Amino acid sequence: WKAMAQAGLLALAVPSEHGGDGLGAVEVAAVLTAVGRRAVAQPAYATLALGVLPLTRLRAGEHLTGVADGAVLTAALEAFTLTDDRIDGRARAVPYAAQAHRMLLATDAGIALVSPDADGVALTRTTTSAGTPEYTVECAAVRAEDIVPGTLADLEVCAIAGAAAMGDGVLAGALDLTAEHVRTREIGRASCRERV
Repeated sequence: WKAMAQAGLLALAVPSEHGGDGLGAVEVAAVLTAVGRRAVAQPAYATLALGVLPLTRLRAGEHLTGVADGAVLTAALEAFTLTDDRIDGRARAVPYAAQAHRMLLATDAGIALVSPDADGVALTRTTTSAGTPEYTVECAAVRAEDIVPGTLADLEVCAIAGAAAMGDGVLAGALDLTAEHVRTREIGRASCRERV
């Protein structure tokens, strides 16, 4: 993760006025595909697909401070309610929530930016087949640091694009491993190549 930040890969889609390169979703997809190809357990999907892309799409680049240096972002893909400036609700399967600098939570009034350490936030770690950290996030009268105009659909479209890019990389990596295994495996005393 630190090496990705040092190489400038986390800042590709961060607007230039906020210290990034000002590129877009295509460049982020290339990074996510490369991460998926190696099945690296790091917060690239959470930060880039669930944080950077939505905030860039919603023209809220001022909230991307620190991402270029490795700050983690994430988002919940379930809706929360906002009443009298207080957020309530629950979402499952939020990747890297405890490690995040900020979480993006969709409400009927916009996308709320919330610290995982904020009063009223409870995180419960849940198990995943990949072994990466994932949490159930519960909010009880939590005050948002800011609310950006946007909807759950804005988060979902970026999440789907990021998942597709990661999935493309995972499949390509699995194909590489399978091809290498078939090419080098041995059956009995003779290799597959010798038998063919």
